[in-house]
Amino acid sequence: QYEFRTTAGPGLSIDDLLEIGRWLEGGRAYWLQMFQVSGEKGLVDESYRELSALKEIDLEAVWHQLRDRFDVGGVRS
Repeated sequence: QYEFRTTAGPGLSIDDLLEIGRWLEGGRAYWLQMFQVSGEKGLVDESYRELSALKEIDLEAVWHQLRDRFDVGGVRS
């Protein structure tokens, strides 16, 4: 059992996520994840804490275009 996941961090665009989804087509499960930073966790590059990432509505729109390519998947917040 396996699943593919992409965390939609700062710098990734809707087009990037669509391309990744096309690369993974044929996989059983694919999940898009929100980029979230807890105040308690450190980042390798702390500048990412201040950058904006795609919103859940954007990820839902991407999943809508990819969902027929996978048996299971969606958006995780």
